[in-house]
Formats: sequence, C-alpha cells, structure tokens
Amino acid sequence: MPHEITRAELYKLVWSKPLRALAVEFEMSDVGLAKACGRAHVPRPPRGYWAKLAAGKKVQRTSLPKRAPGMSEIVDIATGGYYHTWRVDEAELLKNDLPPPPEFLESLEQVRADVEKQVGRVSVSNRLDKPHPLIAKLLLRDERIRQKNLERDYSWYFEKPVFDSTFEKRRLRILNAIFTAMAKLGHKPSCRGSAAGQLQVKIADTLVCFTLDKPGVELGRYREREPVEEKGAPLRLEISTSQQVGDFKRIWEDTKERKIGRDVRGIVISLIVAAEVEYRASCFRHREWLTRRKAELIEAERKRIEEEKRRERERQEKLEQARIDSLLQDADNLRRARTIRDYVREVQMTLGQDAKGIAPSQIQEWTDWALAQADRIDPLVSGRFIGHMAREKEDC
Repeated sequence: MPHEITRAELYKLVWSKPLRALAVEFEMSDVGLAKACGRAHVPRPPRGYWAKLAAGKKVQRTSLPKRAPGMSEIVDIATGGYYHTWRVDEAELLKNDLPPPPEFLESLEQVRADVEKQVGRVSVSNRLDKPHPLIAKLLLRDERIRQKNLERDYSWYFEKPVFDSTFEKRRLRILNAIFTAMAKLGHKPSCRGSAAGQLQVKIADTLVCFTLDKPGVELGRYREREPVEEKGAPLRLEISTSQQVGDFKRIWEDTKERKIGRDVRGIVISLIVAAEVEYRASCFRHREWLTRRKAELIEAERKRIEEEKRRERERQEKLEQARIDSLLQDADNLRRARTIRDYVREVQMTLGQDAKGIAPSQIQEWTDWALAQADRIDPLVSGRFIGHMAREKEDC
C-alpha cells in the first residue's frame, strides 16, 4: 500500500477496518499509524467501536475536519507530513495526464476569519516571569555569562549578555508572547543563534520564517545577529512569504502613534495565515514543476525514439550494404569459378592433342583439383547463396 495518500483516503481507510489490521498493510505499527492520523487531524474510531459494530449496535462516525492552515492534503504515513510528497514516479507522470490545478474552496479571508476565532487574547507582558522554554534558554545563557564575568576580573568583548539593553529586553518580551501563543495553538516555534536571529514557526506542515529587529538590519544566512544597544530604537517585524497575496499584512513597524506590541495578536494570526499562503503557493509551484518536468520527459522520450529510429536505420543500412557486398562477392566468385572451368577445358583440349610427356593420371588429378576449387567458390554449387538468404531473413 502506498505511504502517501490524501487525508480523505486515510480517513476512509481508518474507518473501514481496525487500526492494527490497517497498520499491517502499511507495514508499520498501529502506534505509528495513530500518530500519523493525529498529525493529519484524521479522527479515529473510539475504543469499542468495532465491537459495537460487530454486535449490530448503532455507531456514529466522526466527520473529517477541514484541513488546518498550512496542513498538507497529502499525508506521508511515515512522517505524518508532506516533506516527501514531491517525489514523482516519472513513468506514471509521462503516461498519465497532469493533475488538475490546485483548488481551494476557502478564500484566505475565510481562513483568517477562522483563525481569528481560534486565537484568544495575546498580550506582551512587562516581565518574563513565565518565559517560553526557548526564551528561558536564552535568558539562562545570559545569566551564566554574567556569573562567569563576576567570578573573574575581566570579560571578553565577544562574551557578554545579549539581552541587557532596553531594545533587546523589549524584543524578547514580544517574541515570548508570540512563541507562547503559538505553543498554545499546537504550533512549534524555534529560534537559532545566541541572539535569536533566525525565527521560525512550524505551523502544521509548513515552516514560516519571520524577523524581529531594528529596521534595515539584514541577517546573513551564516552570520550571527548583532545585539542592538541603541536606546529607543524602533522594532520591525516582517513575515517572510514567497509571494504577496491581496492585502495580506506581513510587516509591522513601530510608529509614534502605535507600537508593534499592541499588534501581537494580529501578528500571531498573520503568521498562521502565512502558513496557508505558503502551502498554497507550494502547491502551485509543484504543479508548475510537474508541467515543466512532463514536458522535459516528453521531449526526452521523443529524442529517445528518434535515436532508436536512427540506430535502426543505420542497422538496416549496414545490413543492406552487407547484403549488396555479399551479392557482389557471390557474382565475382561465380565469374571466377566459370573462368577456372573454362581454363580446365582449354587445358584438357590442349593436352588431349599433345600431352607433352605428362601422364594422364597427373592430368586427371590436376583436373579434379581445379574443378573442386571452382565448385568450392561457386555460390550456386556450394549453396552459399541460400545461406545468405536465410541470414537476411533472420536480420529482417
């Protein structure tokens, strides 16, 4: 059974037979299959469902919920995600028609409206009494550096606390509010670097990246973020998306009238909607890739067929040339055989009139030998032309 199926197909299978029996068909454990269903938001029959069904009792099936923002419609049973679903059987792609263009029944406005109902109150605290584990890890690192610097009479310029400035403390509080809200909604935030430069949130099956820093700061791919110590420096948050869709807001920046901390709930909502934007964009990109790849495969197949035809033409031309060469050789051998026989007759006629001291037995011995040589090279007598015809028939 394939390990990549749609959520609807998985839902139908899960409700068609017990999970343990289905797991055997997928060549995995029932626990692993249950986890895959959970990650894809595919409901499973409750305990006792199959016993009630076998007893003829009335049972109720839980409906398949709609796909969550950023969640793939394709489930990789092995991982529960869709990171491997771009694998393509090129033979099938070449043979079958392209899948239809992706269609999404809900508009992004409807998706946003649903997300707004799910996201509760999100606010930025003035203190970090209960930090998210990622924020707590950053604070713990700073505290260890402070303690180390207190234990010695010097401190290295490159080894100092990161989040001591007013800017960094405020930045950390906003990140903490975002990370905490995301974790409550079941999403997985992450940050990389001692100064939390690379910020990401895994929403369902889609990774959304964003930046929160001083305007104009660009973080290189392999460069560590530099802490900002400038007092009163503004903050700018930008969600990274591969495309801009409608009036989807993805940038917030401090102004005199409004600080981005007041928009943290809208930021959380937009991050989740961004996951849906990215997922839809990836679906369209994948179909575009399939279209290009199918065209490449068609062209490659056309060239392969042309090459096979060219090689077959060359083979037939070589066979035809060999046939002609053999024909000419047989004709030449026939002329040579006739020439030998004519020569033998002339010798016999000449020696019949005047043997010139040559014994008749010697003449007969030579005559037999010469005629045997003529028969040997004569294609009609030796039957070689029949063998040539048979080989030509086999080659054709």
